[in-house]
Amino acid sequence: MSNTQEQERTLLRRAFVDPFRLGPRTRTRALFYQQFASLLGAGLPVLRSLDALEDQASIGAIGRKLPSMRRHIEDGGDLSGAFEQFPHLFGPEEIAMVRAGEQAGRLEEVFERLAESYGRRARLTTLFVGGVLYPVILLHLGLLIAPFIRTIQNPDQSYLGLLLPRLGLLYGAGFLLFFVPRLARATGLGTGVLEAVRDLVPVYGGLTRKLSLARFARSLGGLYDAGAGLAEALPVAGAAGGSERLRRRAEVMARTVSDGRPLHAALKEAGGFPTAFENMVETGESSGQLGRMLAKAADYYSDEAQTALTRLIAVLPVVIYLGVAAYIGYEIVRAYADLLGRTMEGMLGTMGGGR
Repeated sequence: MSNTQEQERTLLRRAFVDPFRLGPRTRTRALFYQQFASLLGAGLPVLRSLDALEDQASIGAIGRKLPSMRRHIEDGGDLSGAFEQFPHLFGPEEIAMVRAGEQAGRLEEVFERLAESYGRRARLTTLFVGGVLYPVILLHLGLLIAPFIRTIQNPDQSYLGLLLPRLGLLYGAGFLLFFVPRLARATGLGTGVLEAVRDLVPVYGGLTRKLSLARFARSLGGLYDAGAGLAEALPVAGAAGGSERLRRRAEVMARTVSDGRPLHAALKEAGGFPTAFENMVETGESSGQLGRMLAKAADYYSDEAQTALTRLIAVLPVVIYLGVAAYIGYEIVRAYADLLGRTMEGMLGTMGGGR
């Protein structure tokens, strides 16, 4: 197959397959990396650790790929190369951290970092899903009740005929909110526009910026501690942040660092980073503990994001409840108004007929 055909297949896969492809859940990733770190810490080599992990049903799709990964290593490959065989399971930052950890002999530490990172993401995901579930149920109740009121008002109308378009609009909006960002990330098209729109949303925009910065700091710190150079680690960490704006800044910073400038100077030149983050990086560089300070910065912004998320899910049910109550109240008032109008017309018609 020619390079052109391979590129076309890659573009098609990114456009039509990757947006729908779901990788392992964050909790599954955290468990996989934690178990791997524990086995390596107990003194088992990589191949025996993979054998032990194959029996773990809790790691799902990753566990099903472990035999292929083990064969790759038995044939002379390395662990990072085995990870690269499954890009839908392992992201570029994970592969880069594993490669750096192999070269520096610090795989156990790398896996512990990854386990901590995905453990934090899993807790945030659980918090978000638990907070959104009740508002979604309220929204469905509103959509189910309103058509019922309409059918009482006008028995000739079909309940399903009124309900299905409303549900279709709700699920269509949900599909677009899920599909469009994933399509943009998979193809690289329109990510800047989507990010600009996202930043305009109150609370949510700030929340996503904090999460992106936390992921960037944690990935950069993990790569640096694993032995990767800053110029190599910055673009990978920028992509791991999930922000197109942050990714571009990281690439600019990588060029600045390649010229021999310190990281805190590259941060200030790139712009857009909080002063507190710049100060933490400068302190880490001056004390020789950059990786540790980046990890502290990641924890700080993760906690900030969790606080913002807690506020969001506290307010969201109230907003949706008021919206649903107003919608149902409008339908009830409209039904009574129509009924009163028809009653008055009937009475006037009777009075006119009597004259």
